[in-house]
Amino acid sequence: MTSTSTSTSTSTASTSTNAGTRRVHVVVIGGGANSEHAVGLASAAGVAAALDPARFRVSRLTIEHDGTWSSPDTGTALSFAAAAAAVAQADVLFPAVHGPGGEDGTLAALGALAGVRVVGSGVAAGAIAMDKWVTKLVAVAAGVSVAPGVLLERPATVPVPEVDPDAVGPLPWIVKPVTGGSSFGVSRVDTLADLEGALAEAFAHDDRVLVERLVVGREIDIAVLSTGRPDGEPGPVGNRPRTALQDGEPGPVGNRPRTALDGEPDPASAPHGRIVGPPLEVLNDPDGFFDASTKYDGTARFALPAPLDPDVAARLRTAAVTMADRLGCRGVVRVDCFVTPEGEVVLNEVNTMPGLTEHSQVPAMFASIGIEYPDLLAMLVEGATR
Repeated sequence: MTSTSTSTSTSTASTSTNAGTRRVHVVVIGGGANSEHAVGLASAAGVAAALDPARFRVSRLTIEHDGTWSSPDTGTALSFAAAAAAVAQADVLFPAVHGPGGEDGTLAALGALAGVRVVGSGVAAGAIAMDKWVTKLVAVAAGVSVAPGVLLERPATVPVPEVDPDAVGPLPWIVKPVTGGSSFGVSRVDTLADLEGALAEAFAHDDRVLVERLVVGREIDIAVLSTGRPDGEPGPVGNRPRTALQDGEPGPVGNRPRTALDGEPDPASAPHGRIVGPPLEVLNDPDGFFDASTKYDGTARFALPAPLDPDVAARLRTAAVTMADRLGCRGVVRVDCFVTPEGEVVLNEVNTMPGLTEHSQVPAMFASIGIEYPDLLAMLVEGATR
C-alpha cells in the first residue's frame, strides 16, 4: 500500500506544476541501431537535460546498437511492445536519433501509429531526405544545383561495379553511402586505384552508394526552423517576447542592424512560419572533406556567421528554404551546401534531425541570434503541437 501510494503521488507531481498547470509529457528517444548511435545518445541526453522541468515532464528511451530498447530512467531493458506503450503515453515524441532507423521517418511513423505528436519531419520527408540520391532528384527538379554523380547498387556477383567517368566528371570523386550520416563510410577517391577500397567502405554501410564529383569550395551549413507561427517569429519563449528577429531591427549579435548574414524570418516563406539561421562555415582543409573523425575528435573549426557576400548568403537561404519546403520538412533541418570559388551554391545534403547537443552546429547557429538552447528545444516541442 505504501509503495502504491508513493508511486501515485510521484505520477501526479510529474504531470502538474505547483500552480496546477499540466506539464507536457515528452518522450525523448536516443541512440539508434546504426553507426551514429553515440551521436544519438549525446543528442538525446542534451535534449532531456535542457527541457524546462517546470513546463515539460521528460521520459527517456534508448535504441541500443543491436536494435533492442531500454529505459535510461530505470536502467532496464524493454521489449519493443513496452517501448511502444511508453511512446503512446506521451504528449509529444522527440526522436533524437540520427541516421537509419530513426531520422529516416521510422520513428515519426511510430509516433503517428501511436497517435502522438512528433518533433521534426514526418515519415515522407524523413525517408526522402535520408536517401541522398532521391534528395538530389528533388533538388534538380526544384532548381537547386547538385554535384554530378551516379548511383551504384551492391553487386550480386561482380566485386566492383563500374563507374562511368563521363557521368561523374573528372577526379577527384567522393564515394558515400546513400543513407549514411556523420560522414561514416565516406571516402575521397583521387585515382581509380582508390575506387575499389572506397566502394568497399561505403558498401559496408549501405546497399546503395553514390559516387559524386568532388565540389571544390567552402562548406556552408544553413538551419531552417519551423515555428508553426504564420509570421515566422519565434513568439514568447519562457517569459520574454522575441522581437529582435524582425528585418531591420538591431539584433542580438552586437548592436548592429541585421544583414543577410543574420538569422531572421524568411519573407518568402513566412506563411510556413520559418526562421532561417545564420550561415555556419566548416573550416576544413580545402583539399579534404568534413570526415567523421574531424566531426567528433574536437578538431572541427567553424566560422559563425560565415563571412559571405550578401548575394551568396541570400542564395544559400533560398536554397535551404526551397529544399525544406519541397521535402515537406518540419521542426529544424540543417541544409549543407558548398559555395564554389565562382559563387555557385551546390547542395550537399539535408539533415532532418541534425545533432542537438548544446554545442552542436544547429544550436550554435540559433544561440548566435539569441535563441538559446533550452528555448530552441521548447520551440521544437511547441511546434509539434501546432
